[in-house]
Amino acid sequence: MAQEKNLDDSQLKRRDRAFYKRYNDGHKTDGSRSRFFRAWVEERSREKEQDIPTPGQEAEACLGWIKRLGSLATFLIGATWAWGALSIHGVHGAPVNVLTFWLLTIGIPFLLTLVGFYLLFGRKLPHVAHAPFFFKTLIAKLLVGSIQRTQRHITESVGNERELAIRVQAGELRARFSDRHGLFASLLANTFHILGLGMVLGIFTALFAFKIFSNQDYGWQSDAACVTAERVEKFVGIISWPWTSICGEGVGHPTTQEIASTRFLRNEGVKGMDHSASINWSSFLVLSSLFWGVLPRVALFVMGRVSTRRQLAKEDFSQHRFDALWRRMAKPDIIMEPVDAVVPENSPMQVLAPANLNMKDTRILLLPQDIAGDQLKKNVIHGCETQYGFSLHENRVMPALPTARALLLDDLASLPEANQMDLHILQESVMPPQMEFLSFLKDCRAKLGREASIRIVLIGESDVAGTWDFSSELNISVWNDKIAILGDPRISILILDPTSIN
Repeated sequence: MAQEKNLDDSQLKRRDRAFYKRYNDGHKTDGSRSRFFRAWVEERSREKEQDIPTPGQEAEACLGWIKRLGSLATFLIGATWAWGALSIHGVHGAPVNVLTFWLLTIGIPFLLTLVGFYLLFGRKLPHVAHAPFFFKTLIAKLLVGSIQRTQRHITESVGNERELAIRVQAGELRARFSDRHGLFASLLANTFHILGLGMVLGIFTALFAFKIFSNQDYGWQSDAACVTAERVEKFVGIISWPWTSICGEGVGHPTTQEIASTRFLRNEGVKGMDHSASINWSSFLVLSSLFWGVLPRVALFVMGRVSTRRQLAKEDFSQHRFDALWRRMAKPDIIMEPVDAVVPENSPMQVLAPANLNMKDTRILLLPQDIAGDQLKKNVIHGCETQYGFSLHENRVMPALPTARALLLDDLASLPEANQMDLHILQESVMPPQMEFLSFLKDCRAKLGREASIRIVLIGESDVAGTWDFSSELNISVWNDKIAILGDPRISILILDPTSIN
């Protein structure tokens, strides 16, 4: 879009309008901006030279390399960590403490996986209890001092202007990543998921290889009085439930007798520990790593990837910077006719000429609450009679609150001539229509019926003396563009000449 800023607007209008009609006829979509914009981007990408990557393709390739190299690095770190822990525990003939090893290499990664699921489902982090005042004061002094010293160092190195630019960029990134449901946050989370997957795969590989190639003994240390054989047996039963429910009891974990016989104290070594029990303990660690480390992380990675693809599919194109492109696509070809020109009846979204107003019996004027006044009401009624040759039968104040507006519409809809009404809504042209006003127009159409005419009467800006200026062409164009989006041929615009209302 940035590359097309200097191109001819009429040429872009013809191209994008043709694309809109072609895509809408071929797909019968619901008119979603996101669908049209994504298809438009894909068509523009196909028109580019194949050997010149787009910015999105460059970012995707960079992120792909980060994921590949990062997952390989975390795999090696996890494998080295698990292998080193097993080797260190086995020096001098001491058995591996299964409980400590499980907590460090399987329990902690599993807790991180649970946090990932917690954030993926959109829940807020639990409230953290307040720390004691003296502790917070100490931490604040340490942090504030170090932050101030770092800030002075950065300012001296890069200068004030560069530091301000860095802060602006950091703030923008923080705003993008703060939304857990946004696309950038999903991409970042999915990158962390694949790094975590590499870590648990490395741990699983090291455990499996150590089981095959080592005769290391395993046991559980019970220096604390709370660690008893019964509690260890319950822990083993809970952890081994996933695979015992599939393969049956007695598979992949030590029995009650083996748990009791593999208890040891610190610095006492194996002391005739049964090696068959160690085999079952090693199987318990390998299967624990698979069921509590690898599989949950795989599920989290897959779900995070699905979430990212959904974010891409429903990327928000409602921002103002996309309005120009959407107008070129969806806006009908509107010609601003002079007042004395002949315009076909019910011509969509244009300033109607006096000869083509074709007013019905009931003509009601709505004046916004913030500018409604007796003098303005008289001037508008006089201006419509002078400039367009019709009189308004009734006038009402249009409230600012949506609930009050809904009551007003209900009152209008209860009139006998509601479906044959000419509803005139006074608006200042300098105030572009917001979503609230467009919703009000849709409600008018829904409650008054398809035959009712809705005419927006535009006046220019008022000065200090209370006189009204001409409506600028830019303001009129903005109103036309916004009203055209509604696609309602019976919603039109009238422009009052200030000379007829001052």
